[in-house]
Amino acid sequence: MPALHALPRRSPAPAWCRAALPLLAALCGGALPAAPALAGTATGSWRLNDTGLTRCVVFDPHAGYVFTPDCTGSGHDGEFGRDPARPNARDGHAGFSFEKTGAHGEPLPRQAADWSCVRDRVTGLMWEVKTGDGGPRDAGRRFRNQGDGQAGDASAYVAEANAAALCGATDWRLPTRRELESLMDFSVPEGGPLLDRAWFPHSPPALHWTSTPAEVHGGSPTYRWAVNFYSGGTLWYGGQYGEFAVRLVRGGATPPQRRWQAAGAELRDRTTGLVWRRCAEGQAWTGSTCNGSPTTFLTIRDAVAHAQGQALSAGQAWRVPNIKELASLAEAGVQRPAIDTAAFRGFQTEAYHSGTHWTENPVYSWRINFADGGMVRDHWGGKLLLVRDGD
Repeated sequence: MPALHALPRRSPAPAWCRAALPLLAALCGGALPAAPALAGTATGSWRLNDTGLTRCVVFDPHAGYVFTPDCTGSGHDGEFGRDPARPNARDGHAGFSFEKTGAHGEPLPRQAADWSCVRDRVTGLMWEVKTGDGGPRDAGRRFRNQGDGQAGDASAYVAEANAAALCGATDWRLPTRRELESLMDFSVPEGGPLLDRAWFPHSPPALHWTSTPAEVHGGSPTYRWAVNFYSGGTLWYGGQYGEFAVRLVRGGATPPQRRWQAAGAELRDRTTGLVWRRCAEGQAWTGSTCNGSPTTFLTIRDAVAHAQGQALSAGQAWRVPNIKELASLAEAGVQRPAIDTAAFRGFQTEAYHSGTHWTENPVYSWRINFADGGMVRDHWGGKLLLVRDGD
């Protein structure tokens, strides 16, 4: 493989809703208990969680598209990733890996009946756990997302959790879009909530705010992305209007200053370790941009067949990305296309396939609409970016 060359990264989007309490210790009457260090709090890669899908789809000439538990050779989401490699559900469903945490940040055994937070061993993030007791962390509470610190705003809830030193920590914040999407389990039927309820009890099947701004209506700073744990998907909403659920997070990896490394027609993502083709299928890399028109694949079946053919001819394990991998490319703060065009040059705004089927109906699958970066499900065709695991 040619040498990889670093590309300049876009200026990061402004941080939102990161409430800070510099005099917190004094206000609380003394030093707060120190929270345990989290994996990934220094520089490092962002390890993506799998989607939770363990079924794949086959085409039956009599029944049409049907689900099957045998994913061997399917080229679909369920064939790849942590879920088939680590199917043990003792610490989370289908490749997820969690650890319970007590009220003061102490790790607890998985059999513990009462816990306040959950650490994600894959991503290094720590999440709050909701309650059903009517208290501050009750699952029924809803918030605006303007970042003004006023009562009823998500930023006020962040300050509230930090003042209480939830799980021994004072650095709680609203999650980014990618962080919140990492919890989603796409094997859960609509109605949800779409996450592992054995580890996250009292979880509302509802829209949840993120801290990630959405570039809509002339770049208004009041719009944010929200993740739908009822039916799936990620859409933007006005923070001054919607009142949605909130799940706080802390920790995580510090992204590298230069995310992308280029090697001709390939791009290595230094945050995830994935390698992407720089051009959509149907386009050709000229040495400076992508030329031509992307191919439209009417079904995942067509997209997977093409990916398998490319893998065979190239001698590399190219595949259709799952929806979390594809969503990792969506850039905040830009539209049409909502992707880093300094890396993906000549990228055309379209809906792009993932290999993740909707668990309710195998005809539908999850896509990213790169007009704005939204995550949607559809049965219509889309374009295709191929991915492979890094060496």
